[in-house]
Amino acid sequence: MSEYQELIDYYCYIEHRLNKVRDIIAFKDENETAFGWEFYNIIFLSCSLFEICMKKYINNDEGDMNVWKKNSEWLRFVSDKKIKFHPMYKEIIPFSEFHELNMIFNSGKVISEKDKETIIKDFSLFWWNAYNDCKHDFINNFEKACLKNAIYSLGAAGIMVNLYNTKKVMTNPTIGNGLFYFDV
Repeated sequence: MSEYQELIDYYCYIEHRLNKVRDIIAFKDENETAFGWEFYNIIFLSCSLFEICMKKYINNDEGDMNVWKKNSEWLRFVSDKKIKFHPMYKEIIPFSEFHELNMIFNSGKVISEKDKETIIKDFSLFWWNAYNDCKHDFINNFEKACLKNAIYSLGAAGIMVNLYNTKKVMTNPTIGNGLFYFDV
């Protein structure tokens, strides 16, 4: 089995777990803040998959989002990438917080490494922050293990799985159980 297929299988496993949550809670906007252990697990699995793919994408084993944000090619591609989450008939942009960062880094202006370090600290992803907050202090941050963060983190992981082989274009509009549709 190829490495890419293993990642797709891992993604499908996580997506299946998210889909099973519908047996307990309706996927509706008013339930986005519902939290629990299964969302906690889905967020952790999704962010781990995202991180595996991200390290491969930028060819760097450092697990630091600030390093990843310096990759202008990646920023340009993902900052506005929309995906559809079918159960809620909702379009989401998992990396929307990076839109402005992309505009700064890809403006053609020369930016020193020191200035880049300062700039990138102002931009973060809410679902990645929730993951880290739960990871480091889940007792005080458990409410961040919610449906919305599970959806966005899995959507981001799906984008990265799609980018895993090609690095430039998404090749698979639906992977897994079809919870998400990835515009290619």
